[in-house]
Amino acid sequence: MCGIAGIVTYQRQAERLEPELRAMTKAIAHRGNNGQGFFVSSNQYCLLAHRRLAIIDLSDAALQPMHTPDERYTIVFNGEIYNYRELAQLLTTEFDVVFATSSDTEVLLHAYRCWGPAMLSKLRGMFAFAIWDNLKEELFVARDHTGMKPFYWAYELMDGKPVFAFASELKGLLATSFVPREVNVQAITNFLTFGAINPPLTILDRVHSLLPGHYLHMSKNGPEQHRYWNPATIATNYDLDAEEIKDKTAQLLQESVALHMRADISVGAFLSGGIDSSTLVGLMSRLNAKSIETFSIGFKETTVTNELSLARIAAQKFGTNHHEVVISPQDFARSLPDFFYALDQPSVDGLNSFLVARETARHVSVAVSGLGGDELFLGYRYMKDLVRLWKNEKNPIAAKIIPALAQRGMNPGMVRSLLYRTQQDWVLHAAADKPEQQYVRTRQLFNDAELAQLLPRCSPFSPVIDSQLASIFANDTDWVNGLSKAELTWYTPGTLLRDADATAMASTLEVRFPFLDPVLMEHMLRIPSAHKLSLTQKGNKPLLTALFTDLLPPEVLAFTKHGFELPVGAWMKDVAATEIRRLQEIPWLNRVTIQQISEQFFTNPRNYHKLWALMVLVAWLERYCAEALYEKDFIYSSWKRSGRSRAQSAALGAGVR
Repeated sequence: MCGIAGIVTYQRQAERLEPELRAMTKAIAHRGNNGQGFFVSSNQYCLLAHRRLAIIDLSDAALQPMHTPDERYTIVFNGEIYNYRELAQLLTTEFDVVFATSSDTEVLLHAYRCWGPAMLSKLRGMFAFAIWDNLKEELFVARDHTGMKPFYWAYELMDGKPVFAFASELKGLLATSFVPREVNVQAITNFLTFGAINPPLTILDRVHSLLPGHYLHMSKNGPEQHRYWNPATIATNYDLDAEEIKDKTAQLLQESVALHMRADISVGAFLSGGIDSSTLVGLMSRLNAKSIETFSIGFKETTVTNELSLARIAAQKFGTNHHEVVISPQDFARSLPDFFYALDQPSVDGLNSFLVARETARHVSVAVSGLGGDELFLGYRYMKDLVRLWKNEKNPIAAKIIPALAQRGMNPGMVRSLLYRTQQDWVLHAAADKPEQQYVRTRQLFNDAELAQLLPRCSPFSPVIDSQLASIFANDTDWVNGLSKAELTWYTPGTLLRDADATAMASTLEVRFPFLDPVLMEHMLRIPSAHKLSLTQKGNKPLLTALFTDLLPPEVLAFTKHGFELPVGAWMKDVAATEIRRLQEIPWLNRVTIQQISEQFFTNPRNYHKLWALMVLVAWLERYCAEALYEKDFIYSSWKRSGRSRAQSAALGAGVR
């Protein structure tokens, strides 16, 4: 786990660009505290940098940038390749490769030398890496299947000549003198619509996020992107009985956990007390003779469900060395500046990851997370909602419930709450016609009408339903499985994984995700959804709980599914009045809408998400674009500027092929 950065320009300007690269590396120094390294190619076309967090092969022989013996190829790598031992054996057998280290970095380097881009289909891990070919004078970069590791890049003009620059965080690119700090207004509306900024967009108009499952070639012709993995192409096609499905799933999950425990240092785990994390910790305890370090986050407030007691029960059963992080309102207030900085770009998620990672990093440098369990085993509440909708789509009465209640004067938030409590909130999505639109509605924060009120000077914006999402439901008759694919394409990489990386690496902590192993994911996406979810099921994720019947404590199995949520609304009461006054001073935000949002918050602090989103957005702009915050035409001018710069980026070769 590390931080990487680099610059490619087909002109000899190393003397000028080395200070730029060092500034980029300094900006992401928190990603690796075990050293740094730099490389300048012999022709001065390529400069690479690396910050090291040593996890596999702790020796100096594994330092990066790393070169092949003939020095044709040089790599900088962020992540872990969990099946590196098996790949090393294959490379030795097929190509007589002799390894000088026991690192996964060297395996990755030789895998590219021997197999080229085809090597990506063999990797089981999380990665973002760049390899310079000194002979062809080309850079090859790639990002893992689901976007666990970030890769941000820009293609700019410097003195009239194109320059390609990349880094593990936006902070790295913001440290340069040649990447403009122009805000992308489409990213702002994307953030306010979904609570995050989905790749390839970033908050910066001229900076792109390499999409998950993609690689990029940088040559004198400019950058070309290609896709190597697409969950939409994985069809539901298993003709196995329930026992065969259960046996194979158990085998692959155990295999993934074993691979994710590979390290030359101790591997800990987040333990929430839910089914996902408890299953992983239980399997880890079976594989590890030593007691595992586990970490839970909790709070004293009673406004939301606290799972600390369940985590204690699981930790006791598995014999872990358990740590609890109990957060107070004062801790929340003190942590806000550091959290906003750690986020790297606006998101409404990630606070819990940030807070627990700070404590975890004091004990271990690697922690396993249960993220991905809900996505693969269909554990989200909305998934049942959409199944109800699809089974009742011909019921004309259902779609009239909300308008009828609204006409009677009931607050829309009260309507949603009533439908949620009666398990009829599937009706909320009935107005959308297509499954991909219904899915997107489950992830919305501000809808189109609310956005139009909030940003009156913004050109009309309607969230574009990504063609990938549409193809997911068009390519597979099992729409419920399509929800897993949609998660892995949209919400998981754009929100959960991006935030998990940024907030954990702020404390120099690597987080691993066994549920997102590509072999396990492809297996799970082929299983008919009826084996994973039904409207009559007892408990949550019945397939997962059936895999290891003697593993989980009965209290964990009996616990009703609740989405984990910190009591942010309760904590915000002390700071909300100040933040609302500040929001009302921003001329491109509608004051009437801000007042409505504040009233909803003070009526019920659990309705904090919209106010929180605006706080996060303003905090980011204040740090990086403060001069524009109070400009009346900021949004309008950003929109106009965004259109021009996107055309310029396209001319520089920013297309996907």
